[in-house]
Amino acid sequence: MGCCEFFGYRPVVSDARHHPIVNLTHHVTLQAPPSESDESEEAVPEAERPYLIRRIEGWQYINRIPGERFLYGEMEIGLMYSPERMKFTIEICKGIDIANEQGDTLTIWAVLQKKRRIYKKFQPNVSDLANQFGVSGTIKEKQSKARFTTVRQGTHNPVWDEKFEYELSPNDMSSVYVDVEIHEQSRKLCAFRFCRNTAYRANRHWKAMMERPNSFIFMNYKIQ
Repeated sequence: MGCCEFFGYRPVVSDARHHPIVNLTHHVTLQAPPSESDESEEAVPEAERPYLIRRIEGWQYINRIPGERFLYGEMEIGLMYSPERMKFTIEICKGIDIANEQGDTLTIWAVLQKKRRIYKKFQPNVSDLANQFGVSGTIKEKQSKARFTTVRQGTHNPVWDEKFEYELSPNDMSSVYVDVEIHEQSRKLCAFRFCRNTAYRANRHWKAMMERPNSFIFMNYKIQ
């Protein structure tokens, strides 16, 4: 007597010959693995992202309503870090399909500025973690001198290939960042922020750069 019969019931043993196999493959949806060009950040429509989320991913919009922002084209930007030299290099490569609302070319250039967050505690006995979140301190920003690319005009696909090098030690990566602003005549079209503490496209760009030191990693960013 088995243990199941001892407790008052007998297991039912079905005969496989009376139960044909059911094909369940129609219930399964197979998806191809994402390719390297798959934009994971596009899973959430751009118009539905909160303004602050879009800021930390490296796209700083002037207007907080993305539906009112016109897409002026794209900018190819390269990043490289040299651990031995402790140098961070940004290359402004080229613009892609740059045009205004009427389809005309733009007079366009980039402004680069290195910035540093300086945190000052109000209470020295409070933990560093609490201070990081602003519980008992203040954050100030120290800016370096702005640097400019040359001006490009009369073309929808301007080319710069201009490199800008900055000192950046591993200990400073959590507090130093570089903003790249795209300007057209008297207005700023957008800005990109490059640092370790960012997200989405800029975050993937930074990680790829750190994984391949002394080599430029290129990505395209929307001018919007």
